[in-house]
Amino acid sequence: FEDAYGKRLRAAFWTLAVLESAESGVDLEEETGRMVRVDVDGVKCDYLSQGTWKFGELEFSSEICSGNIASVEQLDDAGTSYELTTAPDCAGMACVTGYRTWFYYVVRGVRRDLNLTMTVNNMNPQTKMFNQGMKPCYRVGDSPSSKWDRVPSEINHSCGEGRIFQIKFKFRFASDTPVYFAFCYPYSFEETVRKCDAYEKLFSPAHGYERKKEDSVYFEREVLCRSVEGRRVEMLTISDMQGCTNQVEDPVPGLYPPPPPPPT
Repeated sequence: FEDAYGKRLRAAFWTLAVLESAESGVDLEEETGRMVRVDVDGVKCDYLSQGTWKFGELEFSSEICSGNIASVEQLDDAGTSYELTTAPDCAGMACVTGYRTWFYYVVRGVRRDLNLTMTVNNMNPQTKMFNQGMKPCYRVGDSPSSKWDRVPSEINHSCGEGRIFQIKFKFRFASDTPVYFAFCYPYSFEETVRKCDAYEKLFSPAHGYERKKEDSVYFEREVLCRSVEGRRVEMLTISDMQGCTNQVEDPVPGLYPPPPPPPT
């Protein structure tokens, strides 16, 4: 599984990665030639569920926070039909599960008025939802503030041998702007961090907020612990200043770790 992806990435993307890595925030692994995304907490995201595939100028990539597509194949000579395969949750890890419905990817390098047919397969059966009008979501542009909406076209779905579910839909690109697609409205770790950053700037004394009145917002943001891969698990305390004291609780062993040293 990984060897196939490693060879494909090594053959197709190494030169491109060298040219773009400084701008894209992608770390390069010389041993394998793979591109490895680094997230906001400095964790290398070397996952079987994330990759990048190029077909001429057209690019499919799931190398985004919460992204999931394991492979992409072109189905026609015209380059207008593609099959995308999902990976199960925690693919390649000891904690891998049988859940494989989630997908999230971006299409770049498109031209205006391009019509693509995309088939997403290897999903868990979701017949009931799609019978009731379920549609995947899309967002135009790289800005996190861009609006998500439901795909406007008709969605065809089927469940084949082994209860492998797939959906098929068409999408017309109105411009050459990248378009993101997801099973449902995504809310990633990086989006959560951005939201917490915004609240901290609004309500933290370190950013000039004054807690002089009883109805002033009390907002504290602390790292409770770190995940297995090293991401912060934060605790937010949101209240007002009524009855607030200067008393500090005793530290709890194993929690509230000190911040990691700055990179050298």
